[in-house]
Amino acid sequence: MATPMCCAQLDKLTYAHSSFFTTRPAEELAAQLIAHAPPGTSNVVFCSSGSEAIEACLKMARHYFVEVGEPRRSKFIARRQSYHGITLGALSVGGRATARAPFIDMLVDVGHVSPCYAYRERGADETDEAYGLRLAGELDAKLRQLGPQNVAAFAETVAGATLGAAPAVPGYFKAIREVCDRHGVLLILDEVMSGMGRTGTLHACDQEGIAPDLMAIAKGLGGGFAPIGALLVSQRIFEAVKRGSGSFPHSLVSSNRTDARIGAKPTWAIRLPAPPHSPASRSSNATISLPMCASRAPTWSAAYAKGSATIITSATCAGTGCSGV
Repeated sequence: MATPMCCAQLDKLTYAHSSFFTTRPAEELAAQLIAHAPPGTSNVVFCSSGSEAIEACLKMARHYFVEVGEPRRSKFIARRQSYHGITLGALSVGGRATARAPFIDMLVDVGHVSPCYAYRERGADETDEAYGLRLAGELDAKLRQLGPQNVAAFAETVAGATLGAAPAVPGYFKAIREVCDRHGVLLILDEVMSGMGRTGTLHACDQEGIAPDLMAIAKGLGGGFAPIGALLVSQRIFEAVKRGSGSFPHSLVSSNRTDARIGAKPTWAIRLPAPPHSPASRSSNATISLPMCASRAPTWSAAYAKGSATIITSATCAGTGCSGV
């Protein structure tokens, strides 16, 4: 299935730099992702891997607080024994000691708290609820130690590579969400391994009754056919960027649109009902910074500019009759 689709897309367009262009496959995939995303999700930034998606999450979290006038928030908190990827930012928030050790002097200083690992760390006389609340209290204490005004985000995940697919106890994620909200800290969910249907729902957090501020997905997004990842962005964060600089200073040269075509078709055909038509109001969900139709003669239907950066909310090819390739 993937090969004919890939070839068909390559015949139309092989590559479009995401800093300046958007394409129909990217827009279609973004619309599908948002239609089935946790409540409040409004935008998507595509990349080529899970590690890249985590890096984008960290940078977006920091960028958000710069945009809203809280530049001191530059620290992150994550869990010991977690795994978020192998690039330097991802290694920094990760808690996999063997992967971190050779590069420890290069990593960003991140606060780490206990994993939610009831099999070994729950007390003998402790209920699941009490255990989850104890861990939420530990996060609260770490935030107070670092200073809540200095912390940008808490990076969470359904443990996979290091703990061996260990789910959190019931109520844990809601307690963590409450702690983050209390201190104004963003919640990043790493669903690179656990998302896209691997836990029985499209996103693992669907079963926890919470929504993140930022979410990283990959792996299952491409159905094993191509390397593709994505950062899902909440409306609150997008609107802050839109009101501020109008752009996300983050560019991924290899977030190509052939992968987006693959991501839009086999994965969704298997795991979801027929995708809804993309609403006109979401015609540029695929990117935050400078989306533009692949044409030499674009016309803009709406734009928001501040300084030298611009958010384009939709684009069509003037005189060609197409709305993207």
